[in-house]
Amino acid sequence: APGPRAFEYGRDWTAGTGGGGRGGPSIPAIEITDARLVFVGHGYVINKSQTNPYQGLDVKGKIMVVAGTPAELASAGGGRGSANPLGVEGTDFTTPQSYAAKNGAAGIIVIPTFQQLSAMAISL
Repeated sequence: APGPRAFEYGRDWTAGTGGGGRGGPSIPAIEITDARLVFVGHGYVINKSQTNPYQGLDVKGKIMVVAGTPAELASAGGGRGSANPLGVEGTDFTTPQSYAAKNGAAGIIVIPTFQQLSAMAISL
C-alpha cells in the first residue's frame, strides 16, 4: 500500500470556491491527516429519479472524489437564468458539496469534465 504523499498547493492542486473563483472569499488552510478517499460518481442525490450515489457508502471523515455530472445537467446546456432541470436544490436534489457538509466528509475533490474545463477556459 502506498504511503502518505505531499502535494504542493499551486503546483499539484488548487482550491476552488465553488462560485466561480474570482473575488470569492479566501479559503482557510486546513490539515487533514489519514483521511481515505471515497469515489461517489457525480455525487448528486436526485429525488425524482431516486438516484443516490451514496447507497452503502459512509463519507464521514473521508474525502469525497466527485467526477461527472448528472445526465439531466449534462444535456440541459442552459445558461444563467435557465431553470435547473433537477428542480430546487435542497428539495428536489442535493449537491455533492451539500451532502459532504451534512454528512461529515473531511473534504471534497471535484474532477471537472471536459465541458466544465472548456467553460472555465472561455470565461477567463
